[in-house]
Amino acid sequence: MVPSALPWLDRFLSSLLDFFSISVLDPGGRFYWITGIESMLVLAIAYTVWNGIGNGGLRGFLRFCFPKGTYTHRSTLVDYQLNLGNFFINPYVNVAWRFNAAFFTTWLIAALTWAFGPAPHLLSWNWATLLGFTVVLAVLDDFGYWVWHYLCHRVKFLWAFHCVHHSAEVMTPLVAGRVHPVEAVLLPVFRSASTAVVLAAGIYLFIGEATTITVFGMGLVAAVMAAAGDQLFHAHVPISWGDRLNRYIISPATHQIHHSIAPHHHDKNMGAYLAIWDWMFGTLYLPRGETLRFGLAGHEKQIHSNLVTAYLRPVWDATVELHRLTEMARAWLAGMWRQRALRQIAPDPAGTPDAVTTLGAAFPHDPGHR
Repeated sequence: MVPSALPWLDRFLSSLLDFFSISVLDPGGRFYWITGIESMLVLAIAYTVWNGIGNGGLRGFLRFCFPKGTYTHRSTLVDYQLNLGNFFINPYVNVAWRFNAAFFTTWLIAALTWAFGPAPHLLSWNWATLLGFTVVLAVLDDFGYWVWHYLCHRVKFLWAFHCVHHSAEVMTPLVAGRVHPVEAVLLPVFRSASTAVVLAAGIYLFIGEATTITVFGMGLVAAVMAAAGDQLFHAHVPISWGDRLNRYIISPATHQIHHSIAPHHHDKNMGAYLAIWDWMFGTLYLPRGETLRFGLAGHEKQIHSNLVTAYLRPVWDATVELHRLTEMARAWLAGMWRQRALRQIAPDPAGTPDAVTTLGAAFPHDPGHR
């Protein structure tokens, strides 16, 4: 075999082929072909319900699925770049890979053994216990996602990275992969920590290996949600399950509200599959047929206009926020030490703050610690 004159090009093309094959052919891929077919069937049902049987034909259905300008929009072009760029970059920046489900499960089993003794293995696996284990595992996985997602919206340092996802100005399934590598690295830690609870319990209490029920290589719950069109959560079509079911399960319409720039939609509907966490913690907002605009509130101009700005701007914003937090902590510690020094110099035997307050006037505040 004659060696290639451009080995780097061979590696790049091979990796590019891997990107498409893993995305489409692997059950864990973002655009797994089976879930893609299921999503198209859901779209066909929605199109028929809204337009009537036979109206519009195939051409009308394709226009419904792929609106003109949506997949060539400037925001969607960044989606393409991030989906592809993350495939190449994420393996090299995944510094948190050790904090996986095996790590947390091992520690929890050790804690159970310390507290209650060696694993009793009292129970046996059967279809009922496997089904329960599979469902509970999925529920806790969703809870780990919700906790991470909630923190991303509440902690400015994390929001600096998460806002890359929210800067999408049009909704397509590609937006699901519009994430910063830092978020892609940290999210699995939360999901692993939450699922480790049920994994540790299963290994500790049951005889044999803890397994889950799978369908087409996917977990049972993931397969059910795929059949309901979970690839459409970031699509432009506001498919809703109705108020009653929307209180328990996330729908495309529910998640589109999460991306809305309207102030009353901010920080709402943060579950991956389940809406129960939003209902329990007061962040659920049911679809009301409102006209939605997408993007980052307060930013008329796209701040993540290409792959470079989508990668580097969040790092800068997070660094600024980290510096602010550091200065706040420094000022707080300086204040604590100042009060401690005052008490050591002139302790107040009466226990009243007057002596400290009086002496404090002799020690003016450092203007650098405001």
